[in-house]
Amino acid sequence: MKALLDAVDELLAQVAADDWAAVWDAVLDGGWPLAGIPEEHGGAGGTTADLVAIVTRAARHRVRIPLAETALAAWVLARAGRSDLLADLRVGTVAVPEAPVPWARAADLIVRYGPGGAALLRPGEDEVTVEEGANIADEPRDRLRTAAGTPLPGAPALAEVRVRAGLLRAAACVGAAEAALDLTRRHVTTREQFGRPLARIPAVAGGVAIMAGELDQARAALDRAARAPGSHAAVAAARLCAGRAASTIARLAHQLHGAIGITREYDLHVHTRRLWAWRDEDGGEHSWAVELGTAAAEGTEQRLWDVLTGVPAE
Repeated sequence: MKALLDAVDELLAQVAADDWAAVWDAVLDGGWPLAGIPEEHGGAGGTTADLVAIVTRAARHRVRIPLAETALAAWVLARAGRSDLLADLRVGTVAVPEAPVPWARAADLIVRYGPGGAALLRPGEDEVTVEEGANIADEPRDRLRTAAGTPLPGAPALAEVRVRAGLLRAAACVGAAEAALDLTRRHVTTREQFGRPLARIPAVAGGVAIMAGELDQARAALDRAARAPGSHAAVAAARLCAGRAASTIARLAHQLHGAIGITREYDLHVHTRRLWAWRDEDGGEHSWAVELGTAAAEGTEQRLWDVLTGVPAE
């Protein structure tokens, strides 16, 4: 896995934020969006945890690529028994009710969920009109006007898709948070004030420690959810921890950078705008908190302990 993550870094490190097409063929050749899908179902093999690791690492880089979105669409297709569509899939996305559609303008296949269930849309063949939009991170978030599409029987329920999307969004948040923390550490250890690095100032060191603590908690929750991707409670906890870390890390990163942190030429804004955008997407913190609280209220005290700690109560 280390070799694959090193390859992710090598490919994405030098690419401009808006030049995703320059590397996308290599991403597809590497099978990144198909990780976690069994080979016999048209995937690249590996586990969901492998996919989570790839999405996390990719989110540390400036370039915006439709990796999580295409991976989600591929997972839906595989679950629906349509592995025949995966070999030629370039960019896929999933449209859910009352939400903008990520990367719809670039997609050659869209899985749309509506009152009648899931349906396939092929923008090159079906009647699809895309109204382009963007989130605050300048990522495509579009609106669709479409025909009914082709029914996709056997597709996972919308609730399952939401859990999968929440897991991948949590992974992306952790990756962006890692990048913001790395930049902040580099800044406070190289920038001097009164003849010493900023990191020697207790308030600055304390801020970095808070950022690191939030990130460690988000990583731990994400690792647990990646090992149990079907657990709504585990994914809800990971999504909540990632959302809270996003808010705290973005705020402290800008505080500790001072004026340089808001300049367009400096990369911090790339990562913090993603944190703010992703924190609120795929349901947002409130809906995940409600889901986690509902699961806790419906279970026994011992079950709640097991979910929170992963260690059965004696």
